[in-house]
Amino acid sequence: MREDGVHSLGDSGEYIWILTCVRCGRFEVNGFALAHYENRSSYGLNRNRYLLSGRARNATLDGRNLRSNDEDFDAAEQGKIPEKTVEEKIHLMLGWVVRSSTKVGQQLTPDS
Repeated sequence: MREDGVHSLGDSGEYIWILTCVRCGRFEVNGFALAHYENRSSYGLNRNRYLLSGRARNATLDGRNLRSNDEDFDAAEQGKIPEKTVEEKIHLMLGWVVRSSTKVGQQLTPDS
């Protein structure tokens, strides 16, 4: 994960870090969440961290800005972030096809 070096002050006066991850995309995180990520490792968080990564990646692909906070990491640690349903996964896959295709009949291959 790369820190883009941009530190801004959030609405509540807290520092916000803008980070870029090869897998997750670009996202914002507050200082508490960054410390949580860097200094706190637990079985629950390690097992469910992919859900936070997926949220960030989906927001990046949709052109949205995602700001994670320490509550998000707590929810991941406690297993309170629900996995996507089959319907939601299909919607995400179709969204990828729409973004990736430039002409009818084009063969698409994932880059990951």
